[in-house]
Amino acid sequence: MRREGWIALLVAVAVVAGTARGEGSYSAMSDDAAQAIASAEMVVEQARRAMGEGKACLDRLAPDSERVGEIKSMIVATSKEWDEAVLALDGAKRGATRVSSAATEELANAYSVLAKANAAIARSGANVVKANMAFVEKVAAGATENSLDIAGMSVRDALAASKRARENYERVKRILFEEYKVK
Repeated sequence: MRREGWIALLVAVAVVAGTARGEGSYSAMSDDAAQAIASAEMVVEQARRAMGEGKACLDRLAPDSERVGEIKSMIVATSKEWDEAVLALDGAKRGATRVSSAATEELANAYSVLAKANAAIARSGANVVKANMAFVEKVAAGATENSLDIAGMSVRDALAASKRARENYERVKRILFEEYKVK
């Protein structure tokens, strides 16, 4: 084989190997995003069930309970967290579908990172819903103050994690925007 033939063959192999590696990377990025979304979907579904159980507990709550105001505020916050979790899960799914059709590996990675950050918001928001509903259930069941304090700590921890997930998403979004704005 002449030298030009070898060079052409080597270039063809390099292109095919590069394409295969790129598709594999896209697939791995897509798989990572899909795993994050599956995890978020599971927690969101648990939160949906917890909301149903929590609503049933509201009927058992004494109208003159000293915690009625706190529970009402918690329900409003729970509704907000639920809405954010559902929106974030939808955003994660949209980002994940864009991974495989991205023009470059760099762009596919950006979509994957955004999908995973959205999935984290969905998971953490759903965990807030679950913690809030567990608190409502404890109040309705007449739990002790000590038990309610522990449940309250769980709510605060879940809220803090949710806040961190949203801050992380905003950082990721800002970094990616700056990176792609320059190019």
